Amino acid sequence: QQQLQLSEQSAESERTTSKARENTLLDENNKLIFKLSAKEEQLASVQLMNEDLESTKNILQQKTAKLDKELRALRCKCDDLEKCRNKMSLEISSLKTVIQDRDDMLSKIDSKLESMAEVLHLRTLENDVLIVEQKELKAELERMNTKFQKETSEVLRLRKLMRKAEAETTS
Repeated sequence: QQQLQLSEQSAESERTTSKARENTLLDENNKLIFKLSAKEEQLASVQLMNEDLESTKNILQQKTAKLDKELRALRCKCDDLEKCRNKMSLEISSLKTVIQDRDDMLSKIDSKLESMAEVLHLRTLENDVLIVEQKELKAELERMNTKFQKETSEVLRLRKLMRKAEAETTS
């Protein structure tokens, strides 16, 4: 009978340990799921920002092309006006000022495009890092699920052995 009590105490201890392990694994699993969800939200946010940056870049490129076209048209007018320099010197000065303003604006736009390209590149790198982190978290979740399944199988096996031992001790 003492051996039966020891066996029951051992089985109870194993049940308690098993349940604690199971709860710990469930907690870890929930934490990983939460982290994965947060990373996915972060990735979606970065992707939206990348789309906004790409859209802005396209708009600036279109405006730059339009300004280039306007600049070429103004330069043609300047060539025509030089033929009439004596009559039109005031207008030529005005057009040169406009051309310089356009050149300044183009320089600013070029600078902005370069900085936006750098930001886009950084966002792409951040996106790549988030994708890698997401894959690592998914792999860790898979490992934890596998571990949980193994330990659950072990708990079921131990329960079956305990029932068998109880059945043998009862009969």
